[in-house]
Parts: sequence; C-alpha cells; structure tokens
Amino acid sequence: MKLLLIGLILIPSLSYALSCKQAEELGEYMSMNGRGFIEKYKAHKIKIEELKKKDPKAKIKDSELTLALDDVNQARRTAYNLPALKDLGFPPVGKNWEPFVVKMESSSLKELRSGWQFKTANGDVARVRLDYDPVKGGHYNVEVFKKGASGKEPAKLAITFNCNGKPCTGDQIKKMAKGFN
Repeated sequence: MKLLLIGLILIPSLSYALSCKQAEELGEYMSMNGRGFIEKYKAHKIKIEELKKKDPKAKIKDSELTLALDDVNQARRTAYNLPALKDLGFPPVGKNWEPFVVKMESSSLKELRSGWQFKTANGDVARVRLDYDPVKGGHYNVEVFKKGASGKEPAKLAITFNCNGKPCTGDQIKKMAKGFN
C-alpha cells in the first residue's frame, strides 16, 4: 500500500488540472449572473470594435468571449451548467431542450446534431453546441439571444478545450458530433 501511495505521489497525474488563471476565469463565469454575462459580452464586443478601428487591417475574426479549458469534459460541464443560462430564464440543459442541427454551409459539422437549443415563450433563445474552427480549435459555444431594444441581442461564449492534451483536429470534433446523432 505504501508503494502505491508513493507511486501516485511521484508519477504525474493523468487527470487534467486547471492552471490558476484557468481556475480564476472558470470561477468568474460560474459565479456570474445573466446580466453580468450579457454586460461582459457587450464590453468585450466594444473593445473588439475599438481594436478594429485602431487597426482596420487587423484580422479579428469574431468578438465572442473565450474561456480556455484543458479537457472536453470540463468544457461540456461548464457549458451545460453555466449559471447565467438559468439566471436568464432558461431551464437546465436536458430533455426540455431541442436538438440543434448545424445548417451553416461552410461548417464541417453541417447536417450533424452538435448540441441543444431552447426557445422561451417570449422569443429568447439559448444554444449550447459543439463547434470547431481552425483558429479556436474544438470548443463549445454558449449563445444567448435576448429580446432587447434593438431586436435580439446576443451574448456568446466559446469554451475551448484540447483532445488528449493537444489541440483538437476537425476530424476529432466531427467524430464527437456524430456521437450526438
């Protein structure tokens, strides 16, 4: 028994531990209410627009918030249990949510079910879905579209993750999406 305990202490853990920065960012999102999530997204989007004005040639693809985690299971648990969703009036991701099928022509996940969406009676929409792009790699998108003064106002978070300790490939994400189907 002593040898087993010594071995476990000396051999690095195979589990994916969060860095301090990742843990702080994760803690921030897991303690954030719905209004805080929307305000953080708006502030981030304004900052991105300012950067684009400052340098019009800068290649800034999108303006969604990003949370980097190490592992797909951490990312999925975080996306599915984000407190801001509940605070914004959406039930826990589950049987009340409808499957989300990718329609975007350019997506490698086109026609695959990659997640879930929920529409409220007043037209608000929340989506939690698996996605891939060459810049961010594998990630879960959490998207909220709330009715506001100027129509449906979005708030978006990409929760990135690795596959087996390395950046995910498009094929790995496609295989995960096929697991939904």
